[in-house]
Amino acid sequence: MLGKLTKNSFKANMSSVSHVYLAMGIIGVIMLALIFIDWTKWGDTGIGLGLVIKIIASSALCLTAGIGMIMTLTGIVSEYQRNMFGNEGHLTMTLPVRSSTLLLSKWIAGSFWVILSYLVLCVCAFGSFIYIVRH
Repeated sequence: MLGKLTKNSFKANMSSVSHVYLAMGIIGVIMLALIFIDWTKWGDTGIGLGLVIKIIASSALCLTAGIGMIMTLTGIVSEYQRNMFGNEGHLTMTLPVRSSTLLLSKWIAGSFWVILSYLVLCVCAFGSFIYIVRH
């Protein structure tokens, strides 16, 4: 029963953070495209437009990753609040499982999303650093 509860917790938490991960993916693809553009064709001598665009794109990616971390945490808390104490709480508490199993499934799913968000934030920060320094 723990597996089914955890699966449903994963699905519920995924719906609240999927849009932020989609935005980070789009910004990451844009950054990769900007790496391969030869800025000297547009009159950039090496420290002008290309560097400014790299800094803006890197800042947007790191900002999106930070917002993703915050939204993940608030999504987990609101999902827990809704499932345990909201309108779904009565139905959740009537399931034939112990309350410790319910809490454990919420903890497993929440920990997974927090760790994933932290790893994405670290990868985005490291990637942005390499992206700017590579210039």
